[in-house]
Amino acid sequence: MNNDQEVVCANGAVWINEFHYDDAGNDNDEFVEIGCNNEVDVTGYKIFLYNGSNGISYNTAILSGVCSTASGDNFVVQAYSPQIVIQNGGPDGIALVDASDAVIEFISYEGSFTAEDGPAEGQTSVDIGVSENSSTSEGLSLQLVGGGCERSDFTWQQTACSSKGGANNGQEVACGYESEPTPNPAPTPNPTENSENAFFRSLFGTSLLGCFKWKS
Repeated sequence: MNNDQEVVCANGAVWINEFHYDDAGNDNDEFVEIGCNNEVDVTGYKIFLYNGSNGISYNTAILSGVCSTASGDNFVVQAYSPQIVIQNGGPDGIALVDASDAVIEFISYEGSFTAEDGPAEGQTSVDIGVSENSSTSEGLSLQLVGGGCERSDFTWQQTACSSKGGANNGQEVACGYESEPTPNPAPTPNPTENSENAFFRSLFGTSLLGCFKWKS
């Protein structure tokens, strides 16, 4: 890709961007956050929670609202109450599906498994590779970090301070930008050959410029 090429991405994509499921104590403030790369109405989208031990979904949340990359807290957050908790893994999973029940993303933590029912039936989850546990401090979460436009531009990082509702610390979502052209380097001026170098040229066929200076 040359330096003047415009970077074009698929706008309107959504993904699971951050979540919290386990901490020291009573597992407070559990949630799943949906991120996006443009303004997307997620009304009718759903989050399915899956039990990895049997592949069966145990909770479905129907989303509403608009996800946006505008500054501020504009990502969509689905909160879970103490009565409806996100299971603590070993493994368990989360599926994000659109309004037509097509699976957008099916991830898991603490291992992978195959879904046995729901929209993700027959699909194998993608283990994000990081997890929480009973020693995780309250206020932390698992988050995507990195810069880019597509979900694949970001990677999951170990627990960090929660930033639910907006882009994560260390995450920049940007699409359709045009990179600045790299200027051509200025030419290096040729040094003027002095009499000493001319003397070397007459003797050896070279001025030896850039090697050492002639001392009289």
